[in-house]
Amino acid sequence: MPSRSRRKRWKFRRLGAWLMTFTGTLVMAIGSNWASNGITWESGGLRLAPPITLLGIASFMAGAALVYRFGRQLLPITSLRQRNTPNPRKVLIIFLSEKRHYDLLRGPRGWQISSMRNGSPGEAPQVIDLPDRLEETTRLTAPHWSWQQMLRAIEAHPHVERIYLIGSQGGSQSDSAASSCEHAALAGELIRTYRPGVSIDIRPRPGQGVDFEDMSALLDEIDSILDHAGQQGYEESDVMIDITGGQKTASIAGALATLHRSALEFQYVSTHAPYRIIRFNASTERGGDF
Repeated sequence: MPSRSRRKRWKFRRLGAWLMTFTGTLVMAIGSNWASNGITWESGGLRLAPPITLLGIASFMAGAALVYRFGRQLLPITSLRQRNTPNPRKVLIIFLSEKRHYDLLRGPRGWQISSMRNGSPGEAPQVIDLPDRLEETTRLTAPHWSWQQMLRAIEAHPHVERIYLIGSQGGSQSDSAASSCEHAALAGELIRTYRPGVSIDIRPRPGQGVDFEDMSALLDEIDSILDHAGQQGYEESDVMIDITGGQKTASIAGALATLHRSALEFQYVSTHAPYRIIRFNASTERGGDF
């Protein structure tokens, strides 16, 4: 169920759309009346009274614009556009995947991955040094590790300025031992290695995550992030939600958050080479009560 604050915003938005649509219809009616009063037929032919006629036409057009702009929000019109090319943004929202079957170590020569392919006890780990360049790290074919997909998502945004990392927190239905929030700071350090100037914001706060099976909590957190980004001077068109990591519920929440925000997009990194960035713009003129 939606949170009370989000439901209240939707109600105000819908009420505002009704009021503006009614106002537009009223202005159209008044403008039509003025325009018709300014046009008379006399024995010498058609006669126009320019001031009242022009005012009537202008009022009619202004009312029509209001009806078009706000009336559309009362209709369940939806659209989904898919693009297979990146759209670089300044702000990224990323659901942080769990760190399983591998360790990420930072030694004197840089980052190392110590991976146990099957996670079996007694298995000898595979240790490799990570390259210094992001494009080389994202192209490694072995070992397979979940945060490599996160780096691929970031690589598509060369001028990113701020990254929000949403970590998972075990809830009543999930395994708290597998929470990703406890590794969010480490993920931030890794990101800064390849994007030194980026600001990392761990959400909701360091050491605390969001239950990735709680749709309402996920949507509330995304709303909070978008509000914070707006306070930092960013527009919705500056933001991209990456739904590659996390659980399926988190991916659904990331997509739903874009429905009533036409400038906001979400992206997904393909799990197969060449690991394309697939981005979507999903929108509905009427923000649903999800």
